[in-house]
Amino acid sequence: MANNTGLGVEAARKPGSRPPAYWIFSPLILVSAWSFYWIASFAKTVSWWTVLMAFLALLASFAGPVCRALGLSKAALICAATVIGLYWTLTFYVLAGFMIANPLALIYFWPFIVLPVIISVATTISFVRSAGIEWAFGCIGAGFAFAVLAIALGPASKKRDTNWVRPLDPADLRSEMRTLSKCSQDFAVAHPDAGFPESLDQLTAQSATCSIGKLGAQQKGFTVTYELGSKDGDGRIATYSLNARETTPKGKDTSSIFTDESGIIWTRYDGPHGMGSTMALLQGENGISRVRGCLADAVSGTAMRFVSGKSETTVSDPQQIVRRCVGEEHFVGEHKLVYNGYSYDFAFTKAEDGEADGFTVAIRPEPYGVAGIRSFLAIETSDIPRKHFNQIVYATPQDRAATVNDPLALGLEVGLSFKLAKTENY
Repeated sequence: MANNTGLGVEAARKPGSRPPAYWIFSPLILVSAWSFYWIASFAKTVSWWTVLMAFLALLASFAGPVCRALGLSKAALICAATVIGLYWTLTFYVLAGFMIANPLALIYFWPFIVLPVIISVATTISFVRSAGIEWAFGCIGAGFAFAVLAIALGPASKKRDTNWVRPLDPADLRSEMRTLSKCSQDFAVAHPDAGFPESLDQLTAQSATCSIGKLGAQQKGFTVTYELGSKDGDGRIATYSLNARETTPKGKDTSSIFTDESGIIWTRYDGPHGMGSTMALLQGENGISRVRGCLADAVSGTAMRFVSGKSETTVSDPQQIVRRCVGEEHFVGEHKLVYNGYSYDFAFTKAEDGEADGFTVAIRPEPYGVAGIRSFLAIETSDIPRKHFNQIVYATPQDRAATVNDPLALGLEVGLSFKLAKTENY
C-alpha cells in the first residue's frame, strides 16, 4: 500500500518542483554573445531597446544554469521563463519581418524562420514538464508582446530620420581619382630617385591634366588631400594615400573616395546610415571575368557546344572555343583581343600529349589611365585527370605589363570570390 502511494506522489509531482533542463539556456548564450558583437560593431545606430534585450538575454541565459546548480529552483524557473519568452520574441519578430517585407521571401529564406521555431517549440515542451502548461503559454504570450513592441519601435526610428540628407555620391569622382592616380605613377617613373610626389601641389603641377583632376573634384563638392606614406631603403617615397572628402556635408552622413599606390579606388560612407561601409570601384571586372572564364573552358578538356539561331556547333579546339565564347568581333590578332576597355594577350600551355592544359593572359587597360590603371597577369595550370586546377593573378598600377614579381590582385577585380586572386584545386 505504501509503495503505491509513493508512486502516486511521483506521478502527480506538482509543476515547479522539477528544475528546468540546462540545455534550454544554451542557444540564448550564443545568440546574446553574437548580439553584443553586433552592437559593438554598430554602436552609433543601435537603439536602447536592442541593448536592453541583449543584456536581458545574456543575464537570464547565464543566471539560469547557475541558479539550478545552486539548487535555487524558483529562480532557475524564472530565468528559464525569461529565456523561452525571448526565444518566442525572436521567432515572432523574424516571421513578422518577412511577412511585412515580402511574404514570398519565406520560400527562399525559410531556414531563418525554421531554426527559431524549432528552438522555441523544443524548449517550451521541455519547460512544460518543469513549470506546467500555464507558464509555457505565458512565455509564448510575453514573446508575442515583446515582438509587437520591437516592430512598433522600428518605424519610430525611421520617422526620426525624415530630415536625413543623402550625401554626395563619391563614385562621381571616379575619373578624377583615376587621373590623379595615373599622375602619381607617372611622377614616380619620371623621378626614380624620389619615388611618389611629396605633396598634392607637386602632384598636380606635372601637367594641366593632373591639375584638372584636382579642380574637377572641387567642382563636385569634394576636397582632395594627399598624405605621404613610408619610404624604402633608398629613401624613395614608396607609399601614399589620396583622399577626397565632402567639403560641406549637408547632414550627419558624409562620403569620401580614396586610393593609394596600388591604384585601387574605394568609396566610403560614414555616419548613422553609412556606418563606414566601403566598396571598391572597379573597371572592367565583368569583362576580365568573362575572358578568364572562356580561357578556363578552353583548357578544361571538354568540347563546348555553341548555338547560333537554329544551328549548333561543337568545338574542341581551344583557340576556337575562346573566339566563339568571347566573340569574333573582339579579336585584333590570333591571340589578342580587346574587350570592355582592356586588351588581352593570351597563350596556351601544352601538356606532354600536346593538349592545352593551362594558359597565361596579359591584361592591360586601353588606354592606360582612362579605362583603368591596373594591369594583370593571369596564369592557370591544370591537371585534368586528377581534377587539379590552380590559378593566380598578379597586378600592377604602373604603365607596363604585370609580371610574376608583382603583388597579387584582389579576387573581386577578376571575378574570383577570394580576397586575393589565388586559387588552388578549385
